[in-house]
Amino acid sequence: MTTWLQCRATRKKLWLAAAIVLSASAFSECALAQEKPVDASQLDIGGVRLYMSPDEALAALKNHYGAKIKLNVAKGKCQYNPSAQCVREITFADGVYEFSAKFAE
Repeated sequence: MTTWLQCRATRKKLWLAAAIVLSASAFSECALAQEKPVDASQLDIGGVRLYMSPDEALAALKNHYGAKIKLNVAKGKCQYNPSAQCVREITFADGVYEFSAKFAE
């Protein structure tokens, strides 16, 4: 004949086993969700995507945030044409949103 304490210990073991099974299944679902491949070229931040030129990025930002957006455009010497100015970085911050993009030649 089993005592009340033995039944209680058995119930605790069953609850522990159920908790382990549920957490393992939840973990496996999370692990499977992370294995999905993502196409980085489709990533869109503020209308700006990879491989855009500085002019395209400026137009996309103005289209996304409005034409009155104040953008900071840092220019520097172009590596392959030192007499020309190239856009090196575009930044934007209005207290709610922040954006920064660096461009390479």
